[in-house]
Amino acid sequence: MNFPLIIILELEKSEIIQRLVQKRMRSFIEPKDKSGAFIIVTPVMPGTAEHPVSNNFLAERQHMQIDVQGTNYDDVNTVADEVRAVMFHKFNMTEERNGLETYFEETGRFLISKNYIGIPQKMYYKKPII
Repeated sequence: MNFPLIIILELEKSEIIQRLVQKRMRSFIEPKDKSGAFIIVTPVMPGTAEHPVSNNFLAERQHMQIDVQGTNYDDVNTVADEVRAVMFHKFNMTEERNGLETYFEETGRFLISKNYIGIPQKMYYKKPII
C-alpha cells in the first residue's frame, strides 16, 4: 500500500488545499513548482502490524512526516491546520509533539513539519469499531 499517495489523494479533496496548494504535493521530494505553498509527505518508518487475528492482522500503525512549506506564513499555517484536520478526521491519526516550525533565510521559505501517528481505521473497516 502506498500510504503517502493515499494521503495526497485525500488532501486533494480539500477546498483549502485546492486553493492554496493546488497540485504541489509529493511524497519524499519537493515538487518542481514552488510558486506557492507545497506539501511533502514522507513515511518515518514502515507500517507496523496491529490487531493480530489468526495468521493475519487487521491494520497497520502508520507513522508519517508531513512538511508544509511556502513563502507566505499565513498560507503555510492555514494549510498545516487543514492537513492536521484531514489526518485526524479521515485517517484517525494524531500529531506527535516533536514538530518543527521555522523560517529558512537561504530559501526564503517557512516550514511547518509535523509527525502523525496512528492506525488509519477507516481504511480497514467499513464501520467504526467504537
